[in-house]
Amino acid sequence: MIRKHIFIKVLTPILVLLRWLLWIAIGADIAIELAEVYLQKDVHHLALSAIFFLLANLQIGISRLLISMKDEEMSRQFFYISIFMICAAIIEIIDLGIDRVLLGLADSGYIIVYKSVSVAEFFLGSISTILAGYSLDRFFVLIKIKSRDLVGLDA
Repeated sequence: MIRKHIFIKVLTPILVLLRWLLWIAIGADIAIELAEVYLQKDVHHLALSAIFFLLANLQIGISRLLISMKDEEMSRQFFYISIFMICAAIIEIIDLGIDRVLLGLADSGYIIVYKSVSVAEFFLGSISTILAGYSLDRFFVLIKIKSRDLVGLDA
């Protein structure tokens, strides 16, 4: 009974809060991407890529744990969302390469090309952030469902 009480009073509100904060962070990251269009901040892309790969690894680890718990359907769902996170990480690496190209274009006389590639780079970064956000949003939902199942509450 105490496990159900802790789940209902503590874990559920925390997971809901994390989902809201996640989407606020996604908005902030897209704003950073917009501000970064002309700044070429490589560290931002490297950090996001590393974070996305680590989160994908966590999701795959939970997927493997669920296989050992004989919950193949939930395991598939965790693996599926990890693919979105891996795609987000790879897009961030590509985005980093585009930043390197932009460095070369910044000093050249191809201002229109530079601006066009900068806008494309912004959209790639935004897509990456949205993919990662979707993956984490579903992650929190699946964690909540599995936690309810483990505690014995009806999902």
